[in-house]
Order: sequence, then C-alpha cells, then structure tokens
Amino acid sequence: MIRLLLPAVLAVGCAALHKSPPEVAAQPAPAAVAAPSPDIGSPLVSVLTNVGRMVTLPVDEQRAEVVRLTDNFSRSGLPSDRLRLALLLVLGDPAIRDNERVKGLLEVEAWNDLAYETLARLALDLVDERRRHARDRLDASAALDEERKLREDLEARLHAVEQIETEMNTREVGGGDASQAEDPLR
Repeated sequence: MIRLLLPAVLAVGCAALHKSPPEVAAQPAPAAVAAPSPDIGSPLVSVLTNVGRMVTLPVDEQRAEVVRLTDNFSRSGLPSDRLRLALLLVLGDPAIRDNERVKGLLEVEAWNDLAYETLARLALDLVDERRRHARDRLDASAALDEERKLREDLEARLHAVEQIETEMNTREVGGGDASQAEDPLR
C-alpha cells in the first residue's frame, strides 16, 4: 500500500507545480521562456514538488542534492529540509538510498505539522517495508540454497544407486556362464 500511496502523493505535489494560471494557459508559452511556477500555498506541496523533481535527476546530481540538503539542514534545522533530505534518501536512486539515515532523520523529530508527520510516517513505513522485503528475500534465498543442496544430495545418491545397478548388471552378464556351470540345476 505504501508503494502505491507515496508515488500518488508525489504526483499530486508535482501536478500542483506544473499547473499554470488560467490566463497563461490560454496563451502558448514561447519556447525560450519557461512558464512561471504557480504560487504554492502549502509548504508540504513545495517539499513534494522539490523531491519529485530531485528523484528524476541522474544519480550524480542526486548525490549533489544530498550534500546540499545535508548542509542546508545542518545550518537551518528546518523540518522541511529534514523531510526533503529524508525523502530523497528513501525515494532516490538505489545508489544513494540510506534507510538508517532516514530513520535517524525522521524518528527523532517531533513534527508540529500534521502533513509533515504523515509524510514522515509514510517514508518510515516504506523503509520498514523494504527491510521486511529484504529479510524475506534472504529467507527465500536460504531456503532455495537448502533445496538446491538437498537436490544435489539426492542426485548423488541416485547416481550411486545407478552405478551399483550397472555393476550388478555387468556381473550378471559377464558371469552368467560361470554361474550356470557351478549350478547344474540352472
């Protein structure tokens, strides 16, 4: 559920950034001039928009953003900077993800804003879900290794039985005349 909810929240934030005022929408924007960004009323929309933009950047630029946000947060201590950094570390490229750091950033904060707290809980839930998934994957890998070893052991036993059977057949075929000579009733 978290996987579905968090991208939807980010999409809403990004959509708010890309809406243009009605009078601008009626006129086509010149190719060289970017459309002005709308007035964003909620700080949460600003955070979501910013993070939505950052997670689409190449990994090197995401790393640079992590450094920049870390510096901003250490200087300002603003909850919005804390949340931006944590969201980039949880939603960014797998090469920059840092679940432990996200937990450290989000679990210690006493959020004054319900929207920030909700988003922080969603990010923490995503971290926990990824941990469970990784643990399940390790458990499945261990079970697969056990099954593989059991199969190899069974194949080795089967091969040993086939060799014994082959040796017995060889003895019967090669020694059949000698056994008839010893036993006159045959």
